[in-house]
Amino acid sequence: MIKKKLLIVAATLTVLIIGVSISVYATSNTSRGVSARLPNAPEYVCTEGMPQSECAQLILTCGNGVIDPGEDCNNCAFDAGCASGLVCGNISGGQEFTCHYPAGLCLAGPAG
Repeated sequence: MIKKKLLIVAATLTVLIIGVSISVYATSNTSRGVSARLPNAPEYVCTEGMPQSECAQLILTCGNGVIDPGEDCNNCAFDAGCASGLVCGNISGGQEFTCHYPAGLCLAGPAG
């Protein structure tokens, strides 16, 4: 009788520990501030030559409706796309892409 109770207690503890572990794993992304991908978001496809760590991060975050670190209008237009009338480009010469007015539009002087 005592062995049966110990077995039941051990089984209950095991199930409880596994349940908590799964719960912690499932919510670990949201606790780090990563929102779940939106239902209609397209699958992210990594570009050739992209570092594996950057690719893995974008697969998790691109399409969640939030501009996460490392996302810009070039690599994750779904989250960081440009508003109407703006284009995505690299204007600084570095690695960052940003939305800006097309060339010549800002340089135009006032009308006549």
